[in-house]
Amino acid sequence: MERRNPFPTDIETQSDGGATTEPAAILPPPPSSASRNRAWEKAQRSDGYCHVGYRHVPVHIRDRLNAIAHNFFIPANEVGRLFLEHALQQYDAGLIQVEPVLYAGKLTLFPPKRKEGREK
Repeated sequence: MERRNPFPTDIETQSDGGATTEPAAILPPPPSSASRNRAWEKAQRSDGYCHVGYRHVPVHIRDRLNAIAHNFFIPANEVGRLFLEHALQQYDAGLIQVEPVLYAGKLTLFPPKRKEGREK
């Protein structure tokens, strides 16, 4: 029995109907158009915190930012930036103090007993 050539030439490929060397045969398949499963995002909102849009920000704060943005017809990220810049100016002026608390081996501003915000 004669051994076949593992690397056929174009003439051999056309004659015996074997593998083709056309570029379409070696390209990977196109990406799937299946919709994304959003179950994880929905499950993260159940504990009262939104871990998706704003990182570890309570839902009521996110909702207030969105409401303010809606009242002025501006994007919510601009409202967040405005408050952040104002808070940094207040911090630089010494009007806001940052006092981290040691919890579980790391410093944090929001230990579990005060998740809703800092006490005044």
